[in-house]
Amino acid sequence: MKKGFTLAEVLITLGIIGIVAAMTMPTLIQKQQKKEASARLKKFVSTFSQALLFAENEHGPKSDWQVGEFDSTQASMDFLNVYIKPYVKYIDIVASKTPDRNQDAATMRFLDGSTVTVKIGNCYDIIYDYNGEQKPNQVGKDIFIFILCRTVYACYFIKPLLRSFFCEPKLEYEEHYPKTREEMIELCKAYPGLCTILVEHDNWEIKDDYPW
Repeated sequence: MKKGFTLAEVLITLGIIGIVAAMTMPTLIQKQQKKEASARLKKFVSTFSQALLFAENEHGPKSDWQVGEFDSTQASMDFLNVYIKPYVKYIDIVASKTPDRNQDAATMRFLDGSTVTVKIGNCYDIIYDYNGEQKPNQVGKDIFIFILCRTVYACYFIKPLLRSFFCEPKLEYEEHYPKTREEMIELCKAYPGLCTILVEHDNWEIKDDYPW
């Protein structure tokens, strides 16, 4: 007699494999998404920061840059066209709205599918979406908010660089800025727009305990 598996045994085995796959796939997908987000965040911070340095070399310090009207699509497009566009590889620049407050802004789309949206105010709100038009399009999940200040009078900062969003005068800044990683996690849970503080602290890595 030839030995073999019965149909019932094969079906049971396939069922077990399916159950194991269903249990492990979400975790694997989530880990891959975190790796992709981390890689693109690091690339964006490096690319955008270098563009700002080149722009300052050509146009002078940010405090002297032409700002234009606050909360204006045209002012945002002018900023991207003059100070960022010459130094990065991109697809296009279009009029847009901010994802959190629906304010007038402009968006630059990059070759890897990510986008950066800029809103002009006392500081530049720099809003990065690592997967562009793909969902969920939610702050703290695939959207991370940065801030770029021209002077210390608008928002206190130690160095005038692209950094995680946190805008308060010096005394309030020193009092409220989270001192520990645990405080950063709690702040991220309560205010997704401030999650960039945690990611910046973790060297632009999305750790396993990242709240969103």
